[in-house]
Formats: sequence, C-alpha cells, structure tokens
Amino acid sequence: MHFLIDADLPRSLKPLIERYGHDATDVRDVGLGGAKDPAIAAYAQSHNLSLMTGDFGFAELKSSLSPFLVPDLRLLRGSRRQGAHCLRKGAFL
Repeated sequence: MHFLIDADLPRSLKPLIERYGHDATDVRDVGLGGAKDPAIAAYAQSHNLSLMTGDFGFAELKSSLSPFLVPDLRLLRGSRRQGAHCLRKGAFL
C-alpha cells in the first residue's frame, strides 16, 4: 500500500510507515504542504494513493462528494506508539 501523508501529521511518520513495509509520500515533498483539501484529495486520487491524515475535514469532504472523487482515506488519531501498533497489525490495510 502507498500512503500520502497529510501535512497535519509529523514528518517522522514516513520512515515509520516504510519500516513496516509500506510506501509513503509526504505532501510537503511534492509541493502540496499548503494545499487545500480538494487539491490533496485530487493528487491522491490521480496517483492511486491512500490518504493518511488527522484532519476530519477530509471525512466531511468524502461524505459530501462522489466516492470516486476522494481517495481511500485513513484518519489517524492518537500517539505515534498507537500508530506503530496499527501498522504492525495491518490495521490500515
């Protein structure tokens, strides 16, 4: 699975995701660090990426638009330790 990490999450999440065998791209590394949610969703959709964010605005965006316009969405809340546990257990897959 290839994740697109939203700017509201720490940069340290990328190597953590990669450590557990997944691919990851940070929005700040592709020029989308200050982009609005629809632009980030469009990028994720066009590159077939699963969006990882802590921003509940994406959930609202997904519910208000066609599911074909918003990518696979993973909302991440809690500590880094909890996130690592979810990656180990495949909870994001």
